[in-house]
Amino acid sequence: MSKGTRAETRRGGFSLVKVLVSLILLGVGLFAVAQLFLAGSRVGHDSLHRTVAEIQAVDMGERMWMDLANPLSGVGDWQAAHEGSLPGWKGTVEKVDTGSPDIYRIRVAWRQQRVGAGTPPFFDHFVHLPRLE
Repeated sequence: MSKGTRAETRRGGFSLVKVLVSLILLGVGLFAVAQLFLAGSRVGHDSLHRTVAEIQAVDMGERMWMDLANPLSGVGDWQAAHEGSLPGWKGTVEKVDTGSPDIYRIRVAWRQQRVGAGTPPFFDHFVHLPRLE
């Protein structure tokens, strides 16, 4: 058996350069997967906050329907019940001036915890109550 030429022996295995290039590509791929996971987690967290805010706004709308004679009477109880449920939670109820005095806007606002989140998010829910005569 004769030894092969140098070119033949180099083709047979992995070189250190090939291993390093493979590790770099694997690292870039894992970094991209981690970024996707973090972005998905952030979106899921924001979605949870928006869902909680919507449930709370609908809760106030239902409280208003329970007391049509004085629909704003339950605002204080509603605010006390939900305060602290979201970071920086603030709930307000006001009449909308559209010519019809029976339309109310319920707004739930909160603060996003990550840096550079931009405008604080809020959820508006409008309630049109019937007139009692």
